[in-house]
Amino acid sequence: MSLPMSFGVGASYCLGRKLTVAADFTFEKWGAIEFPVYANQQYVLQKGLLKDRTRIAAGVDWLPKAEWQGSKFLERVHYRFGVGYVTPYYNINGHDGPKEFSISAGFGIPIINMHNNRSVLNISGQWVQNTAESFITENTFRINIGLTFNERWFMKFKVD
Repeated sequence: MSLPMSFGVGASYCLGRKLTVAADFTFEKWGAIEFPVYANQQYVLQKGLLKDRTRIAAGVDWLPKAEWQGSKFLERVHYRFGVGYVTPYYNINGHDGPKEFSISAGFGIPIINMHNNRSVLNISGQWVQNTAESFITENTFRINIGLTFNERWFMKFKVD
């Protein structure tokens, strides 16, 4: 077995430190992969069982005021929104697998201490819909919680 060739391109635009808009596109060449199939009491590699996969995603990060300018708590929180679309790379009984559409929204709360304000508590919600022709539609809601540490005690110091 082998893994497919994957191509990707992304771009982002920053408007000062307040707004970041980003987009990403990925293409995976699954159609060229030979996949093992059990036939005549042995496994044989067969081409054409899988199909190429594409993924498109875009997102926005908005900060009302820069970290050091915001006097109110809500002015220092990062507000985020994103969308995504993924096509499947496999077939089920001759039908395409489920296509995935997702929407996410969340925020990043800065953790403020007396040394610096680089750590962030990230909280988001994501709605994902998987739909396939002639199959069931699945809706999923996810809640994500993450903690980013960017404090000085993670830095590697050099001794001269």
